[in-house]
Amino acid sequence: MMRRIKREAALLQAVSSDNAAEVSLAMGIPEAGGTASEDVAKEQQELLALKVKPTFNDPKDASAFFHSIASYGMEFGLNENITQLARRNDKTQAFQLLLTLEKQLGLAPPRDLDLEAALLAAVAKNQGEEIKKLLQSEAGQAVLQLQVKETFNDPAELTAFYHSVATFGLKFQLGDSLYDLAVRNERPAAAQSLASTTETPAAVEAPLEVLVMNTLNGQELCRVSASNTWTILQLAQDVASKVPTPGCRVFLLGGAALTTGTALGDLLEKEGAPSLELSSLVRSNVEGIYSAKVQPDDEMDGPLLGGPGGRLAGGLAGRRLRRRPRDMQLELKMDGNAIFEFSERPIDRGHCAPPSGGYLLSGTGMWSFEGPGVKVRITDAQTGHFMRCIPSLDRTSDMTPFSLTFSMVKEDQMDLVEFADEKAADGFSRRPRCPLGTAFLKQPEGERGRLVNFR
Repeated sequence: MMRRIKREAALLQAVSSDNAAEVSLAMGIPEAGGTASEDVAKEQQELLALKVKPTFNDPKDASAFFHSIASYGMEFGLNENITQLARRNDKTQAFQLLLTLEKQLGLAPPRDLDLEAALLAAVAKNQGEEIKKLLQSEAGQAVLQLQVKETFNDPAELTAFYHSVATFGLKFQLGDSLYDLAVRNERPAAAQSLASTTETPAAVEAPLEVLVMNTLNGQELCRVSASNTWTILQLAQDVASKVPTPGCRVFLLGGAALTTGTALGDLLEKEGAPSLELSSLVRSNVEGIYSAKVQPDDEMDGPLLGGPGGRLAGGLAGRRLRRRPRDMQLELKMDGNAIFEFSERPIDRGHCAPPSGGYLLSGTGMWSFEGPGVKVRITDAQTGHFMRCIPSLDRTSDMTPFSLTFSMVKEDQMDLVEFADEKAADGFSRRPRCPLGTAFLKQPEGERGRLVNFR
């Protein structure tokens, strides 16, 4: 185990510096013309199979990196292996060497990931002619069917983009196709090339009246005389002419966000219905930083901890021990990423030394429009506590993924309506205590900063 951990550390250091020679040495790659022994090949496969997981620093999990990827100055995503980390962080020499090794060992996914990456790059650069060339092959046509899903970097998920779309500088929503990405990111040449190569069955055009409601207050926004062949993109353009608003407008049906290429006729409950009702909001009105403060529970805010006759702090009559408020901060980013932070300071028991204890959490995940409003999934988290009033990171974290669902009450407020673990924990799993109905208030743009800063 210690040998693998040392080789892992050497490999991460080599990739972070993009040094091909050091990568070869860490992976045990023989010189040109040489052949690796069976033992070396087995060690190579073990290193390539390591994934980024919340359980780092756990010697019992042989499938996860033991070291923290962030400590090597590299960005990462959950379930990424060393080759994907090299690509995400633009370590070109290391990536090419590791990808070649994966192919030699038969570990590379069967589909053409290079073609997928080339198409995403062409969309990002708005290269219409390049997209037409890439789509001439059967593999290129298969990429048109892929969608942005939470399960990226999973070779077994053949309907999702394998690559992280965000690493190409593209904004996205879950469910976006390659064409949707081109439209959302305002790449007209790319969108035109993709539209011309996408076969869509002809639909019988019929008039359709669309009632657009304001998601935040339930009031009518506007009415649009459209047709069932219109897409959400065409509807958005018409609504923008009637209700000019800065920022990207999102349309929802039953709380679920609709992609730009969705045809209005596909949203009708009954085929041939003359009208359709959708809700809408400006995405920039939702993005931002929200904060909340939860006052101590009534039963924990009694006259004394321990009830009548309990010890007074510092031996001073009338000085009562009270649990402090809990602070929370939620950041919703434009690219769909989210950061959730929680701070519960320890009880000041009146000792001379600064208090220790409490609970801290800094988690990351994704957010999307779902259900009554916004759903946030926190999949990776660091936990800690206060050590003499200083935030301190725990050695290990027993946190399981959890989700928060918010209802959008008004433009600058979201109320928590659900807070739950997504799966049962094996043993003890500690997550923040946050009562339902807690109001998260949007902060002014000038007020930025982290709530939890571990030292």
